This record gives sequence, structure tokens and C-alpha cells, in this order.
Amino acid sequence: MTQLKFLALQNFRNYSQLELELHPGLSLIVGPNGCGKTNLIEAAGFLARGLPLRNIQSESLIHNGQDRATARGEFVAGNRNLLVEAELPSPPKRLRMQVNRQALARKSDLHAMIRLTTFLPSHMALVQGGPDGRRSFLDDSAAALFPQAAGVLADVQSVLRQRNALLRQAAGSLSFQAASGLDVWDEKLAQVAHQCVAFRLNALGKVLPYVCEAYREIAGSEASVDLTYQPCWSGDDFRQALKRARGQDVRRGYTTIGPHRDDAHLQLNGLAAKTHASQGEQRTLALAMRLALHQIQRDVHQEVPLLLLDDVLSELDDHRSTRLLKALPTGQVLITSAVSLPGQVQPDDVIEVENLF
Repeated sequence: MTQLKFLALQNFRNYSQLELELHPGLSLIVGPNGCGKTNLIEAAGFLARGLPLRNIQSESLIHNGQDRATARGEFVAGNRNLLVEAELPSPPKRLRMQVNRQALARKSDLHAMIRLTTFLPSHMALVQGGPDGRRSFLDDSAAALFPQAAGVLADVQSVLRQRNALLRQAAGSLSFQAASGLDVWDEKLAQVAHQCVAFRLNALGKVLPYVCEAYREIAGSEASVDLTYQPCWSGDDFRQALKRARGQDVRRGYTTIGPHRDDAHLQLNGLAAKTHASQGEQRTLALAMRLALHQIQRDVHQEVPLLLLDDVLSELDDHRSTRLLKALPTGQVLITSAVSLPGQVQPDDVIEVENLF
């Protein structure tokens, strides 16, 4: 089980100074809106990932008027004790992180050390938003299931950067030199795209039963959930599709087709969840997808990840809220809420944010 035992913050968001011991079970973080509940979740997630959980710059985590922030967390991950320390200076200085007093070489190393699952309000985009969130869900599932997937996904991004740089250099005109270069990058992109899509499809087949089960547990009723992979290009040969799109790519200066633009169509009871599901059904479905990823990590790695749930009960009735909380796997859970939990669920600890200052 991955557990955060102790958290210390200095000038992190609205916490000028904080030292907090955490329970290994379910901790409810309560307080009025705007008091700093989410900031505790963000601090825990930052130490586990080395970057903000939300799409913001790291310097945004520094308390107003201060030139730096620090965060320290004591984790237990499997049989290892990990002291993770982060110093966030104002730009142009760079973030510094240490694990057990040793400089962290790559932020990605934290993923292998500390298992983490999150649900944030932004994860509603899994159902309501564009393709990015659903692609990320499949990529996270693939990386959890298959050790080689993370490398392939990184290769896709690397090849796309190189191909897009060449397209920008072409400046809308396809010279012989640009065409020759694109031939090379098209072949490389086709190879890694094929591997990427294969990993996503395999992951989809394995994760979908988890999603269905998690949805049933939260909703308390049977429902048909389906997730269908949708490539952004037509035909059976991606290389030919790239050739057909080359003129458009040159005009626009970027790669218009490929796994970076694919989608996954999400259906609930045979209807598009984005347009036909209620707000409560959409939130339940987004939660089910995140919990499915949590369960997969537990089953594959034989370790329960740390689970961070921010504002998870919004727009869920007491029935679904109770079922969600009872469906949570054994392990450490930090959950924020502006209100108390349903009466049928008792947290192991209550952290009243207003008392932390």
C-alpha cells in the first residue's frame, strides 16, 4: 500500500507553514470553499508526481509575495520509506527535488516509486470534454498494464516534435529536401503509431470491465458502458493516410492525423454519454473510469495506490455518494468536501482546514 504519512509545507499556496500527520485510512478534508482544501490534495500530488496535478505552472504553487515554496512528504511505498522534498523557486530558477536526500534525476522516476490515483473536477472532461482526456485515460491504462507502453508513448511525442519542426521549417512550401525529410519521419511515425494504437486497444479491452464494475458499484444499478476506439484517419494503411494528408500538414505546419488526435467514443446504455447522460451519470462515469485505473494499478502491481479525491461528491446524491465511498478499495484516501460525508460512512480522520492556520 502506498501511504503519505507526513506532510510539511512552507509558503505553498495559502499555507505559510504546515506540519500534518495523516491517517493510513480515509481522511476527510473539510472547510468552506476557498479555504485551502484542494491545496492539500495538490501538495500530496505534487510530491508524488513532481508537477502540478492541474494544468498550471509550478510557480503558481508559491504563496503570494514569496520567492520560493517548499514541500516535504514522508511516504511508505510497498516496503520502502521515501522522503520526498521539493523546493519551488521563482523563475528563472528551476524546481529541485530529492528522494531520500538524493537528487531526483527524472520526474518520471516518481511514477515507478509512488503509486497514485486522483480524481479532480477537471476529470469530468473524460466524459464532457474533447478527446485529450480520453486519450490520456487509455495511455495511463496502457502504461499501468504494459511496461513497454510508456516508452512507446514517449517515442510518439518525440517523433511528432521532430516531424512538426520540419513542417514549420517548410513554411508552407514542399521542397525536395522537405519531402525527403518527411518520408523519413512518416516511416518512423507509422511504426510508433502502430505500436501506440495496439497498446491502447489492448488496454481498452482490459480496462473496460473494470469501468463497468465500478459504475455498477457507484450507481447501484446495472448499466451498459462502452468505450470504442476511433482513429482520426480512414483506411487500413496509416502510411498512405499520412501521404494523403501531407499537403494539409505542410499548409498548416503540424501533423494533422495520428494517435495524438484519435478519440474513444464513450456510451452509456447505447447512447453517447457526452450528450445523453445526466450530470450525475456523467460524474459517476468519470469516477468509474478513474477508479478502474486505480484497481488496475492495484491488481497489476500488487499495491494499492494512494487515492486523492477532490470535490468528488459534488452533484452526486446521498445514495451514489454512499455507494462510492463504500466501493473505495482498502488503502489511504484523502477526500475533500465542503460538507460532511453521508451518515452511513464514517471517515477515519477529519481534517478541518480552518484549524490548520
